[in-house]
Amino acid sequence: MAAALILLHAATSFVTLSQTLYGADLASARALQHGNFTGAATATLGFLWTLPELATDTNGLGGGIAWAWDDALCPALTPLLKEDLFFAPLVECHHLKAAMHRAFESWASNHRFISFVDVSEECRQRHGEVTEDCELVEVWVTSRDKADPALFSEAARAEPLGRTTSDFRYTSGARPLRWSAAAQALEPRAVVETHRGTISFTGERADAEPLCWYLDSTFCANFHTLKSLPGMTPDGVRTYGLAIVGVLTAISLLTTLTQLVSVCRTLKGPFAARAAMLADALAKWSVCCTALRFVLAITPTLFYRQIFLPCFNCYDFEASAIHEIGPPDFDRASRL
Repeated sequence: MAAALILLHAATSFVTLSQTLYGADLASARALQHGNFTGAATATLGFLWTLPELATDTNGLGGGIAWAWDDALCPALTPLLKEDLFFAPLVECHHLKAAMHRAFESWASNHRFISFVDVSEECRQRHGEVTEDCELVEVWVTSRDKADPALFSEAARAEPLGRTTSDFRYTSGARPLRWSAAAQALEPRAVVETHRGTISFTGERADAEPLCWYLDSTFCANFHTLKSLPGMTPDGVRTYGLAIVGVLTAISLLTTLTQLVSVCRTLKGPFAARAAMLADALAKWSVCCTALRFVLAITPTLFYRQIFLPCFNCYDFEASAIHEIGPPDFDRASRL
């Protein structure tokens, strides 16, 4: 029992926007349950998408939540993607867009009333460009302002835009009501409804080192799993990785150097003769073993710098997108 209480004390939880910004509390929630709440709409659970009654109504969740991709986002993020092969990029703009589609789909697949529609090309056809001002856009996916001071602690941010309405409908079909003492009846209760929003990712940062991103979540997940092993920490996994790279590279170099020194000790005579004998001796070395030594001398270091370290030092773009798409009534400035 005591151990359980200690664990509960250390637990953390999400808080709603209404709690963090407007002081919503347990007493307000209790009053709502009894139908006698008389406070402001901002002091209740809000920043939700309404579900219209008519199938033809595109307000809120009706017809899906329309989103658009800012054309300036790719130029801001692609230089920060640390997935390349000998300076040839392995991730391009269409890979980022595909990851964003998967992130939206991960939420849509978990609720029958939630869906997302990409209207980027429709906006381009209507206005010649994709902008936040397009009348179809409900969620704008863009990059952060490099001068934003919050860039030092946030890799991405989701900001819902709310409005107060008395014509709100939950996905259960119920409508928010409260008891009116004057009318002695239930009447509609105002709710802060989300009708637009912005998801922004951090690119270059003014007066600060740029952060970095990676896209291959499945690959990096194998390394992140190591962090949860008994006695392991992120720094410990990184240190062990560096140690393995150092050992493999050292073994390869020392083996090659030892074999080369042993050959050179047997060489005698003038320089030209020794050079010819050295070339003859090297020609007799095993091609497979020599190739293996060169691979072990170069590949581990490249793997550590180009693949292993980005999984630890960079942000997972798709995971960040999924996090920010999540319930907007939680954690206004989402810190990853």
